[in-house]
Amino acid sequence: MLISGSFRHFLLRRYVLPHWPKVAFLTILTVGSLGLSLASPLITKRFIDEIAAGAPSRLVEQSTLAFIIVAVLAQAVAVADAFVAENLVWSSTNALRVDLIEHCLNLDARFFEGQSPGALVERVDGDVAEVSHFLSRFLVSIVISSLQLVGILVILVSIKPVIGLAFLLFAAIMLAALAATQQLAVPHWAALRVIATSTGSFVEGIITGLDDLVANGGAHYAIRGCYKLIRKTFVTSWKAAAASTVTGVVFNTSTAVGNGMAAVFGAYFYLHGSITVGTVVLLFNYVAMLIAPLGDFSGQIADWAKAGISLKRIRTLFETTTNLAAGDGTIFPDGPCTIEFNDLCFSYRPNEMVLKNVSLRLEPGKVYGLVGRSGSGKTTLTRLLYRQYDPSSGSIRWNGVDIRRLNIDSFQAKIGFATQEVELFKASVRDNLTFFNDEVTDVRIKEILTDIGLGPWLNGLPDGLDTKIDGTVALSAGQAQLLSLARVFLKEPKLILLDEITSRLDDEVDHDVHAAIDRLLEGRTVLIIAHHPSALRRADQVFCMDDGILQAPAISGQAIPLRSTLTF
Repeated sequence: MLISGSFRHFLLRRYVLPHWPKVAFLTILTVGSLGLSLASPLITKRFIDEIAAGAPSRLVEQSTLAFIIVAVLAQAVAVADAFVAENLVWSSTNALRVDLIEHCLNLDARFFEGQSPGALVERVDGDVAEVSHFLSRFLVSIVISSLQLVGILVILVSIKPVIGLAFLLFAAIMLAALAATQQLAVPHWAALRVIATSTGSFVEGIITGLDDLVANGGAHYAIRGCYKLIRKTFVTSWKAAAASTVTGVVFNTSTAVGNGMAAVFGAYFYLHGSITVGTVVLLFNYVAMLIAPLGDFSGQIADWAKAGISLKRIRTLFETTTNLAAGDGTIFPDGPCTIEFNDLCFSYRPNEMVLKNVSLRLEPGKVYGLVGRSGSGKTTLTRLLYRQYDPSSGSIRWNGVDIRRLNIDSFQAKIGFATQEVELFKASVRDNLTFFNDEVTDVRIKEILTDIGLGPWLNGLPDGLDTKIDGTVALSAGQAQLLSLARVFLKEPKLILLDEITSRLDDEVDHDVHAAIDRLLEGRTVLIIAHHPSALRRADQVFCMDDGILQAPAISGQAIPLRSTLTF
């Protein structure tokens, strides 16, 4: 995503301006609310002066009716204003969340190595929540508060110039004092954002490893960690609240001073016969309304500062780029796939080579196996082939074309990938199999499920493919693994990668999964990763990986026959 100029301007242009009818309507409502709020004290002044002057009851009744109408309209406009503003907030911020999630999904695996799910959730959701006010109402609020301030000062000047000038000086001093005190809390609010991210990461880690923690006496560690984070949150929140209290003291003091000035001016000019009692009441009302926008200004300054912290984190995330080459537009090669690894080297960290000069060739339509110890580089090889990473040196070629030249999305669409970890969504069976792709027909889904032996299971579901997988549908490990295979074959890939898919299954279930694989792998190029050769009984050839090196004779392109003795 291209971000140029001020990031705040970018956010407004991309997420707020598309909703300009709502912004315009919100502006109209806010201006209307401002007009009604300024009119109400004038009606009150008229009512009081009419009573004091003994005006006919007809005029008093008209003033009363006008006050009631204005009050009702003000409440109605306030409700509509709140509804439109809230709708605008969610429309704009949800679009921002979607873009952030999409951006993260397009980053390479190196980005996620240093990010926990909890930290990412906090950045995508928590930081966006902090900027929601800025995206929806900040500019409108600033403009309206300014207009209200100017309008009140103009009215006060029209009453008595000296009153207007005095309150103009009062407003300037109050605003400067509030702005200065608001800055005291900003560093503490920033620290709270960091602590919230750390807390999300810590809790996510505890939940993920809960069984191991409880079984191995790690509960005390988890509790101590929670206590530390809670203490940090408490101390930092206390500091932020204490700093914000200073602003409250300044505001309350300013309110008292403003009311005192109104009392002095009102009493002086009333006693000298320059103003009516209604004007004195009007003065108090407008002074209260003058202080309110000044308080809003100070709050908006604080919101601006806090939003700036989250905006910086959001911008950093947007500006994080993938290390994977995007491709140069090379047309995807036709025909059965031939995969070549040429002197392939790769390291996750400098000076720690995981793959070392790997060279081999996978012929179309054949099944290959890859065995080796844990950490020998087997899974890393599949990650490079699926383009979760790009090689440090060397190349991988698909029908003679370097895969880095191909569009990454179209390339990955040609590959089916299944691992021992099966992720299921709280959604229908259909959506779990198609990843929410409506173009896949029910006929095709049922055909695949029948081929892999899940026909009876499907027929037993209460709502068929519409049955929700949400904890009410019991799935065995074998059924879950078969569903992951169904996902693979619904893609109709040219290359299939199977990484330890039967390592957690018992013998009976393992037999069912292998039977499904036998029926579905025919005619496709397949690479199967396994710890033990028994999982590779269908392989035409088996390679052995040891410490990142493809063992001879496989390094020269001659695969190790399945019947060969494999040593580890």
